[in-house]
Amino acid sequence: MKRHPSFKPRTILLLTTDPRVVCAVRAAAAQKGYELRLLQDPIVAYYQIRGESSGIDLVVLDLDPGMQAVALLSVTLDRVPVVVLMSVPNARLAELFQHRGVQHCVVKPLSTPRLIDAIEHTLAPAAEAV
Repeated sequence: MKRHPSFKPRTILLLTTDPRVVCAVRAAAAQKGYELRLLQDPIVAYYQIRGESSGIDLVVLDLDPGMQAVALLSVTLDRVPVVVLMSVPNARLAELFQHRGVQHCVVKPLSTPRLIDAIEHTLAPAAEAV
C-alpha cells in the first residue's frame, strides 16, 4: 500500500522492562503500521508524554512487578489513551483503572490479535473524532 508523503503513522509509547512484551507489542505495531517508542524509565516516559509536541497517540503501560509505572497513569490519561498490561487477572484492579480512564487492561501472556484489538479499540474514539 502506497501512502501519501505527508502521512504520519500513529505512535505507540511502550513502557516495559520485559523483552517478551517488547516482542509482542512490536509485532502488533508492525502489523498495523504504527511507530513504536520503547522506554524502560517511567520518569523519561512522563517527560515525553508531557512534552508539547510529543506525537504520542497511545501509551501501552506494562505493570511488571519491578515497574514503578502506576503513578504515570495520573499524568498520562489527560493527554493520551492508555492500554494497561497486567501479569495476573485482577478484576478489581482492572475496574479501578477503567474508572480512572484506562480503555483496556490486557492480561499476559499476550497474543498479537488480542493486543491489536485492544490498541484498535482504544484508538478508535480518536479516529472517529477526526
